[in-house]
Amino acid sequence: MAIIADTGGVLVLFDQNHPKHQATVESLDERLIVPSLILPEIDYLSRRLPRGAMRAFMSSLLTQEFEYYELDLPDLQRANEIMNQYADANVGLVDAAVVAVAERLKINRVLTIDQRHFSMFKPKNLSFLELLP
Repeated sequence: MAIIADTGGVLVLFDQNHPKHQATVESLDERLIVPSLILPEIDYLSRRLPRGAMRAFMSSLLTQEFEYYELDLPDLQRANEIMNQYADANVGLVDAAVVAVAERLKINRVLTIDQRHFSMFKPKNLSFLELLP
């Protein structure tokens, strides 16, 4: 089994000052899959983190401590369907893509601090999403 990463989950993982950092670290009992669409968001938001957080994340990704997942056209099509399905909740592309990847890989565990969006998703082919930490 594995865990799909959302932006917030990765940011907390590399922010030792965050109140959920230790719980996040302890929740990683399986390989972490990093969807390609979260990288720009991590880069932008990591500027608020301690210096070197983005470099540490990239090092973990490039040494294959984490698994990189490149979205393809069917993943993007599914993400678009999810965005349309949850349009009233203003779900963005990155969150929808994380759910699309979870559905495609049949992995229900998601590393996120975005409880508001991820708790409402009803993924195809999965009975629920388990939100970590």
